[in-house]
Amino acid sequence: MTLWAFGDSFTVSTEHLDISNKNRADVGLFGPFQPLEKNWIDIVSEKLTGTVKHYNLAVAGCANEFIFHQLMLNVSNFKSGDYVIVTLTANNRRWLVERCPHLANWSNCKFEPDVEHSVTKAENKAIQQYGRYLDSDKASEAIYNAVFWATVGVAQNVANLGVKFLILPGFHEMPGITGTLSAASFAEFADDDTLNKFYKKTTDNRWNHFTDVNHKILASKVIDFFEDTNHNIDLDSGFVTKIYNKDNI
Repeated sequence: MTLWAFGDSFTVSTEHLDISNKNRADVGLFGPFQPLEKNWIDIVSEKLTGTVKHYNLAVAGCANEFIFHQLMLNVSNFKSGDYVIVTLTANNRRWLVERCPHLANWSNCKFEPDVEHSVTKAENKAIQQYGRYLDSDKASEAIYNAVFWATVGVAQNVANLGVKFLILPGFHEMPGITGTLSAASFAEFADDDTLNKFYKKTTDNRWNHFTDVNHKILASKVIDFFEDTNHNIDLDSGFVTKIYNKDNI
């Protein structure tokens, strides 16, 4: 009995926390992530399987194409009694450079070319050209819907093996779940001005974009779903909100 996790930064494993803090320190612009013993995935895994150890294939900054690719690479390894969580990301992200799935958020990031784990200058220029001439909202929506329904198909197939499966919405609402992870994350801020200042100051130093207390609440919602699959998940309520305001960031 094992938990499998696929997704983006909402789902990425705490195993990457130390190296992420080192990278932030090397850059020298931002402080470390907030201390966190267990994230929501760890808590879910421990409750359902008896250990925090699980297979986590999530990659921060990736696209839905990559998430689905990772799912298909591993679906044959699922066994009866396993649990699977797939968190889908924003529909406008694209897996444009195969070796750099973490740089799919091309529209919101400026990439430093020709450094380790980044794109080349030529690739960076091509990404800019893609945004200028080829990006399409309709195509992004179609790709997102295709990935979502294909993932539903995978969930139905592995259900016959006794695998329990949950698809979570990162940014776009989906059938059977109220709200999104991004909306729940943003609700930790008193207002948009506080959110923007916090991100500018820390680039969001909350692991998985949640404060510790809400990791526990999210985990509880997911556990309730798996223990009663007729239990819909509500991401619009039950979280601690307005944790951050202009006086404490």
